[in-house]
Amino acid sequence: MLREIRQLWRQLAIIALLFVSACDSQEKPIHDQLVVDGSNIDVPLPQRLRVIEEIDPAAIRVIASVNGVETQLQQNSEGRFSGQISVPAQSMFTVRIDYVELFSGQQLTLARAEKSVTTDSTDTSLSLLREDYDYSSFDFDGDAASNIIERQYNTSPLDPGQSPELVQIEVFAELPMALNSAGFTNYQIVGTVDNDSVAVGADTGQFRHTFSVLKQDSLTVEMRLVESVTGQSLTIGQQAVRQVSGTQFNTQNSALVVFTGAGWTLDNDQDADGVSNAEELIAGTNILDGPVSTRIPYVVLFDVPAEIATPQSVFATLEVDGQNTVLNRTGNSYTATGSAEPGRSISLDAQIMDTVQGTALVLATFSGTVIPIENGTLQLQGFSTDHDADNDGIQNYLELEQGTDPFSAAIQCTPVTETVVANLTDDAYVQNSRILNNNRLQVDSNRRVSLIRFQFDESQGEITEARLDLTVGTDAGDGLLTVSSIANFDWNEEGGSLTVPTGALAGSAESDWAAGVSYSFSLNATAISGDTTFILQQANGNDVSFQSSDTLEPPVLEISLERCL
Repeated sequence: MLREIRQLWRQLAIIALLFVSACDSQEKPIHDQLVVDGSNIDVPLPQRLRVIEEIDPAAIRVIASVNGVETQLQQNSEGRFSGQISVPAQSMFTVRIDYVELFSGQQLTLARAEKSVTTDSTDTSLSLLREDYDYSSFDFDGDAASNIIERQYNTSPLDPGQSPELVQIEVFAELPMALNSAGFTNYQIVGTVDNDSVAVGADTGQFRHTFSVLKQDSLTVEMRLVESVTGQSLTIGQQAVRQVSGTQFNTQNSALVVFTGAGWTLDNDQDADGVSNAEELIAGTNILDGPVSTRIPYVVLFDVPAEIATPQSVFATLEVDGQNTVLNRTGNSYTATGSAEPGRSISLDAQIMDTVQGTALVLATFSGTVIPIENGTLQLQGFSTDHDADNDGIQNYLELEQGTDPFSAAIQCTPVTETVVANLTDDAYVQNSRILNNNRLQVDSNRRVSLIRFQFDESQGEITEARLDLTVGTDAGDGLLTVSSIANFDWNEEGGSLTVPTGALAGSAESDWAAGVSYSFSLNATAISGDTTFILQQANGNDVSFQSSDTLEPPVLEISLERCL
């Protein structure tokens, strides 16, 4: 049911746009907006909390603390949290945001972010990066696994006896050699292992931190330099990504990763003016403002494709010339701003994603190259929804709409149930280790044991129920009878000697077994295969005999099977 990939096209138009909120990316540094508008405050739910399947967003409380006064924020229709705080206009203060989950009757702090805010007469918007959130300081049960790690890996944060298997990764990074003699110090060194990010100021001259993370086959360690002059936390440079193999933890639970001062790459150039961010910061020039005569502003605009049934749950990313760009969201529309050299084309790559089973699932993408016009709007149209994570021929967005698993290529079917009667191939009773084949199936304590063998085609479906029907002959009795089963037992009713094996209990029944009356034994479906021998024995009571296949009322095995249409 694949759709034909549509041709990508861009349409230019001039419009005026206002933006209020932002979206983030799971794969790249997260940019959310903390907005203070007079006495109103508005914050997002961190991406890391949104992707943990075990955490119900409805159970999250967000508390803002300003000057010792706590205010519980309320979630709005876009999933952000807002409320009123008491601060003077045009003032400076520190706001602390606590994200608390109501878990088993306890208030469990999962994350905290603190920001210094200076308000003007209108409003202030500040970026919240993934390293601005503190996840590791909160450990309710004191077992060295933080609350969020325990929730992510489904162990109890209230029980020190339950804890995921953690390993320690010590990360050490030297100050970039190119900045050793520079007076510029307004940047941070950010280290990230798995989902945990920590930042330290450059005035320390080095980065040193021990991360406690879940033991995995491979763990990714990243180092970035982030400036704090423009208020946008732009990347100055980075180290080559390191992978720590899980085999290192076979003999010990720790590893050391060292990044040298010479290993930094400092060629990021935010305004594409040919001078790197680091060089501009050292020189004191504006890293966001290229030559006035060579850059024009533009706006990028796109909507969540109409095919996606739940647009409120998605998030988006946008790369311009391979660089991640901050997106702002209003309803189902996204906007971003940028600048480019006149007449120069730029590449645009956008993704619309949803979080499924804790993993980002791509629903739609756009990729194209355009030439911006000054103060123009680049409206992205013609998103491709041809994304099929499990290659089962059904697009990801359709699987979400119909409630099937987009990560599993298992056959999606409508189950039907049918009843079949198995083929009776052999029946006899065993006395003194000898097979006796006549019109009776006798059971008498351990002296006489009856065997009944059935065969059927297992490919018809999965067994859900089974019933064995037996008719009492002329020899009535009473007491408890058991039915055991054994698969693929090679015997026949033609006579000879036989040692009766011990089977798995499949069912039992207790009754006054009356002559000529039929009785049913309900059997465990898991004890039945395509070739099954049932062993009928007497646990207690008076002996009884049943009709064999040599009569008009032979044993009958009726099986209920479930299969796909």
